[in-house]
Amino acid sequence: MEHIQSYSATNNRQRSCNKPKQVSFPDDGCAGKKKNKNNENKRKEATKSSAAAPITPTPQKRTRRSQRLVEQQQSPLVPFVTNVGRLEDENNQVDDEDEDEDDDNNNSSGDIDGDNSSNNQTPNIIWQSPEAAALFGFDEGADVYNGLVQLVESLTLVGQSANGYEEAGVIDLHEDSKLTKHALFDLRNKCLYLRVAYSIALAEYRVGFPFQACCDKAARLLNDLTLFNAATGRTIMNWNRIFRVNHQFPNPNPYVANGIKRKPTLFEVFPTAAVDVSNFILDHLEHFSVELLREHFNTTMIKQLNEEVKTNINFTEDSEEFQLVDRYLKNPPSYSTVGRWVGYLGFKREVSKKCYYVDGHEYAEQIEHRSRLTDEYLSVLEPRSHRWVHLSQTEFDDLKTALEDDKDGEKAKDMLDRVAYKFKGDDEKVYFEFHVDKHVRLQKIANDKYGAFGGRVSIRKKAEDKPVIIFGQDEAIFNAFLSRTHQWVDPNGRRAIMPKTVGAGIMISAFQSRELGWGIPITEDQLQEINAARANQEYFDKAAAIAVNGNTKKQPLESSPGILKFAYGKNGYWTGNHTILQTEDVIDC
Repeated sequence: MEHIQSYSATNNRQRSCNKPKQVSFPDDGCAGKKKNKNNENKRKEATKSSAAAPITPTPQKRTRRSQRLVEQQQSPLVPFVTNVGRLEDENNQVDDEDEDEDDDNNNSSGDIDGDNSSNNQTPNIIWQSPEAAALFGFDEGADVYNGLVQLVESLTLVGQSANGYEEAGVIDLHEDSKLTKHALFDLRNKCLYLRVAYSIALAEYRVGFPFQACCDKAARLLNDLTLFNAATGRTIMNWNRIFRVNHQFPNPNPYVANGIKRKPTLFEVFPTAAVDVSNFILDHLEHFSVELLREHFNTTMIKQLNEEVKTNINFTEDSEEFQLVDRYLKNPPSYSTVGRWVGYLGFKREVSKKCYYVDGHEYAEQIEHRSRLTDEYLSVLEPRSHRWVHLSQTEFDDLKTALEDDKDGEKAKDMLDRVAYKFKGDDEKVYFEFHVDKHVRLQKIANDKYGAFGGRVSIRKKAEDKPVIIFGQDEAIFNAFLSRTHQWVDPNGRRAIMPKTVGAGIMISAFQSRELGWGIPITEDQLQEINAARANQEYFDKAAAIAVNGNTKKQPLESSPGILKFAYGKNGYWTGNHTILQTEDVIDC
């Protein structure tokens, strides 16, 4: 008789459906028991013989994997995992008698197309495919299954604490863009749906049950629990496409997510306004405040912008420029709006602290400026300065003879021969020009020949160029109780009480030049002559004169302006205006 086998999707065992027809006999006590035992033996023999007979599966849908896939999944290359619990269909339940019978069959012959263990399984071979790696955002060849397990653990952290999303790192956070309550709720909702979808995929994702089906199942399961925020399987698929890029959700702020610094509307419409605002902040940096800038904008800048839009024929009443100015005239920008302007320009408020000045001498623009200044100094200013000496042939020979007694005399003579500039004088004789810094003997010769300035201008100076005197200027501050970093302590540990402040201070601003020396010393007669020439004269920089003296008239000098003492604090503070007036006074001398 032909036997038909069916496959149970629940317990994965073979069972015989069509068995030989049994003959019933009257129950006669012991004889009945013997007959029942014989019947049981016949059923077992029939089951064994059916295992060797040809198998004709029923047309119902197969839910078991082939033996080839099972063997591949049992390969050492696939990690061992514990089977995830599943819901079983009530129609596939079997009674205890059939279960015991199937156990006997499995112990004797094993499953033909199923797992040998109902408790332990290996992941489906599909997890090793490049499609699965791309689906969940892993590199090809990576352990996708265990990687997805770790993602489920990370998504679980999101709902375990208030800051779980930070610990899990499931979103790209930025210090300038905090999550709102709505954004945080939306993030936790997405993580919950993805976590359930991933968990279902770990248990059921295979050929014939794609990830779309996992997402649909997760949506049905959670929508019954969270009716107020239902999602579809397609929505979960879209969330996965976003999440798998970096295994993070992007920041909800589109500017932060795309790395764009959002430009305020004022700076978009009026680009020059950004420069004006930045310059105002820099000019008032020592006492700047957002409210100060807001007041400046409402009283000054908005009027200038209004005048600009009215005089420019390209700005009509429908233009964006005209409407923005009109809006700010009616409703001035708030404190927070002006604060965003300041933040966009890169300014930030920090705790006050001591700092040092950096001139940026290695910046590209500084290097370029130094190069241009050096060229101008050596090729233009030096020839016009009193730093040269002319020697006749006889004087040059005498100098070389004197150098023979020096330790490095031979090197000095070779150097002078190389740098000497030879020319003919008005008397048609040959002369040699040297810079006085080439040798110490040259400076002494120049002092004897030319007097106070210690040299003469170069013969190579252009006839129309006037001689120049190059000055250097600097300031220094002195205090009565300038604290030192250390102090003396007696053997008993007692120490002097130090003043709480540095005390009164005085600042010295001084000029110096090679021609005139330190501080530009002048005699009493020279001072009277200078004051006579300054009488009824005005300073060139009238704005600086008014800021310092209150008028533009030059006052009589009481001493050389080359050294100026200024009691700061008592007389205010030294500014650039003071330096301008001191420079003009030095020029008069």
